[in-house]
Amino acid sequence: MRDGERQVSPSLEGVRADHRNRYTWAATKLPKGSVIDAACGIGYGSWILANEGFYVRGVEIDPEAVEYGEKHYSHKNIYRQCVDLYDAHLSSDPVVAFECIEHVPDPLPILKKCTGLLLASVPNEDVFPYKNYRFHYRHYTKGEFEDLLNQAGFKVESWYGQEGPESEVKENVNGRTLIVVANKCA
Repeated sequence: MRDGERQVSPSLEGVRADHRNRYTWAATKLPKGSVIDAACGIGYGSWILANEGFYVRGVEIDPEAVEYGEKHYSHKNIYRQCVDLYDAHLSSDPVVAFECIEHVPDPLPILKKCTGLLLASVPNEDVFPYKNYRFHYRHYTKGEFEDLLNQAGFKVESWYGQEGPESEVKENVNGRTLIVVANKCA
């Protein structure tokens, strides 16, 4: 878990600002109720959403990360599930998939299982080129990301981005991170 790829800290202050900011932004875009935090890691994002009144199902493959999250980011509105996303049940609840898609060899089957609103981020290949990162399978241009989402049955409603590691989420920013709000087509 502490291999340098994950954001691991017992408090939010130790989590990089751009990672935290995606979740605080998401809380303003999601309808109140339940949400799935796909590949939630240690669960700091689930905790941010739970503190905003959401009921969060955090899905994570790494049992050590789940245990760490239970210890440091416990909340009555969070249910953690230790399961591979390929095997997870992704219901009609909105799905947040931040720092996730670039980590799986084939994200299409996972995205196809999402049936409603999707908020997702990927590293922007145009600004932050892929260089055989140990834990990433690839980065995406805006067009490639939209094509992937279209193949999974989504329509992109709006584009956002972040310039760098300390950035807020802003509309129509073609920065280091691309972020979408997308809905499953009927």
